[in-house]
Amino acid sequence: MTSSTSNSSVGPEKEAGGSDSPDGFVNRADGSRQARSRRRGPLRRIGLGLLVFALLVTGLEIFVFRSAAFYAHAPGFVGQIGEVEATFDAEDEAKIHTIILGDSMSRDGLRPTLLAKASGEPADAFFNFSLSGGSAFDMAHMYASVEDRLPNLQTAIVAVQEHQFNNDDAGTDSKFRYYANLQERFQAMNAHNYGELLMGWTLKSYDLRGEWRKMVDKYGTGDLYDRVRVYKDEHGLPADPTYPPKGKTKRYAEATAERWFADYEPDGVRTKAFEQMLRKLHKRGVRIVMVQLPRSDYFEQAVGSGYAADEREFQDLMGRLAKRYEAEYARIPNDSLDFEREFRDTNHVNPEGAQWVGDYVARTYLN
Repeated sequence: MTSSTSNSSVGPEKEAGGSDSPDGFVNRADGSRQARSRRRGPLRRIGLGLLVFALLVTGLEIFVFRSAAFYAHAPGFVGQIGEVEATFDAEDEAKIHTIILGDSMSRDGLRPTLLAKASGEPADAFFNFSLSGGSAFDMAHMYASVEDRLPNLQTAIVAVQEHQFNNDDAGTDSKFRYYANLQERFQAMNAHNYGELLMGWTLKSYDLRGEWRKMVDKYGTGDLYDRVRVYKDEHGLPADPTYPPKGKTKRYAEATAERWFADYEPDGVRTKAFEQMLRKLHKRGVRIVMVQLPRSDYFEQAVGSGYAADEREFQDLMGRLAKRYEAEYARIPNDSLDFEREFRDTNHVNPEGAQWVGDYVARTYLN
């Protein structure tokens, strides 16, 4: 009887409580730990998943969305930076003594091969860092990225145009967003773009979503390049071969001038970055040649009739900067150029026009 009673008293406790302790009693703490362990399992998996996701996003941010070479597989405004960088990497940097900084006008008009021929220098003594749509801010950052790699730099030809110094729309430029640090973004912020610029500084994938979305489209059509193009024979980006429809009309000139001078603001982040570049060039003893390349009469008339005050402000700014940093500044005339034969639109020269510009610059500043 005693034995039977003892067994019946222990059995229900096992079923209700869990495992036996060494002395034969139930250890309820073990059961509680097992329950907690079962609850922690899904939490651990969620935490591990979030960690993997964070590492993936960080890796994409560092090695993909912040790399100009990535965008160069379908070169747009940011992708061309990757092409210039890849082309410069292929150069013998020690041979370069003259660089060109500017926009599409200097990309078309100041070609290293033509400057070399006109000056009697080897072509690899020149390199053109000009970018289509290049602003004063872009020039400054492009130079900053290579200044330590140009040990024998003697001359910087800096092509300046009014649009490069319009700070009103700096924050909308994809090249600005690619280059700009947080301090520079603060300088470009206003009531409409501060959220975009702050979020873009944190996530470049968000900042340059327009650029990589175009790449996705090109991938779908099979137009994505399998490698970054290098223009070693050009020593920079090649000239633009396209001729815009109605690009030689008075209306085209007026529309271009309107775009350049919209809400014109010459003070701001672009101008400050440009001045910092001039300061660094001057400090290292580089000869600075600032030139305004020739435009057609149509274009000059459009600027003079619609934006004369802004134009004077721009010319005053160029004069002050040139004097402050002992640079040479000149407006190259267009009176020796034939509009129909030597321009591809109202403000870009074609190959024949580039020949004349190259001869003029070499004769005036390089010989």
